[in-house]
Amino acid sequence: MGVAPRIPGGGERFRKSLIPVMSSNSQNGYTIAANTYYDESRFPLWHAFDGNTILGGFGDTTNGSTLYIGASNKDPIIDITFPKRVSVSGVLILASTAELAGVGPLRDYLLSYYDDSTGAYKTQKFGVITGTSGTNYDVSDILSVRSNKWRLTMYRKAEFVGVNQIILF
Repeated sequence: MGVAPRIPGGGERFRKSLIPVMSSNSQNGYTIAANTYYDESRFPLWHAFDGNTILGGFGDTTNGSTLYIGASNKDPIIDITFPKRVSVSGVLILASTAELAGVGPLRDYLLSYYDDSTGAYKTQKFGVITGTSGTNYDVSDILSVRSNKWRLTMYRKAEFVGVNQIILF
């Protein structure tokens, strides 16, 4: 059994993100944007990509938790643009550890990639798919989708979604 690499503040159980530590919504060819905000000045989107994987609940500033919170009763959609085409094999969303003032963890999520040939976002499927290389059951193309545009849709459990960190790997 292998050990996942470390990321700042995360310990061995968290994977290194494909997105470097962010300190703004756009830097070094990486761009993140959300379709909905609660208060962008207090809860900027880049806080969900700042490498701080310390868990905490909404309003808990003693542990350094950073939260992105979408607008009231709207499921946030985050568009992520990479400087080059990348393959994303999974996403780890560290959600708020408590429900308070209508902020809580997410109910579900959907990760999609932008398909240049169709000009639309398509859902990225995760999980183990068996197949034999070079046969009718060859699934190597399915497992290696590469795109420079990815979209993360988070479905609310409460009025708002509270997120400490989003890690794409």
